[in-house]
Amino acid sequence: MIERKALIDIYGTIRDFVWIEPRRITSSDLGVNESKLGGTPYLPPSLRYPKTSSGVPMHLLAQINFVDVPRLKPFPEDGILQFYIDPSNDLYGRGENGQGDGFKVVYVPYVADYSDHTSAPSLPTLEPGDLPFEGVHRLSFCRTNGPVPVGHPLFNTFFSTYLEDDLAYYEAHRKNREPDFYDLYEGLIKETPNSLMGGYPAFVQGSPEFLPDDFDDHYILLLQIGSGAHICFGDAGSAYFFIKKTDLEKLDFSRVLYHWDSC
Repeated sequence: MIERKALIDIYGTIRDFVWIEPRRITSSDLGVNESKLGGTPYLPPSLRYPKTSSGVPMHLLAQINFVDVPRLKPFPEDGILQFYIDPSNDLYGRGENGQGDGFKVVYVPYVADYSDHTSAPSLPTLEPGDLPFEGVHRLSFCRTNGPVPVGHPLFNTFFSTYLEDDLAYYEAHRKNREPDFYDLYEGLIKETPNSLMGGYPAFVQGSPEFLPDDFDDHYILLLQIGSGAHICFGDAGSAYFFIKKTDLEKLDFSRVLYHWDSC
């Protein structure tokens, strides 16, 4: 039956991912080792605070302590992952083709004691809108799953039978009085998260041109931060960090790609 075949195809695209929920706090900061957007990062004395090539200190965009994160291979089991951006160019650190010196991703291996850490240097004064959010946000995590989202380039690839050849599909659907494809699909969709790690990116304006057509085979969504309460990339946009699967397995974050887009 068509309904059964469609459900099998939809289930075949389901992936695990980590749903991230940011919540703005009323205090000025959290502990240096805690998962958060904004605030003060943890850096051991052995690491220098991230700066642009011109020597300007960057601002912490996000810090994720994997002690807080449900296990999801091939992401690290422990340690802290930090995302820094230079907000001075009005693009939240975004460069050309996902690269540039306006952002940096730093991995700090696990330590038991966070009391010994490098103090952040004097950072450039921020004006309203320099960062895509206000204040500091605590991050909580849960592991869940879901099929490829409608806005993803693979949606049409996986479901072309139901989308491009819709006449034949819908004629059979009416004949057999089965639910239409989107009814079946939406019945499996949980609330779509704005922010996540792993799984499928939910592009606002389609996949960026610098990603190869087969990027899904070689890259992992390291982090997506979407717009929400007190968070806004441009006009209700989202930010994306991508890493090659082989680099993530080696904990090599030197070639991460960064992009954000908006409506």
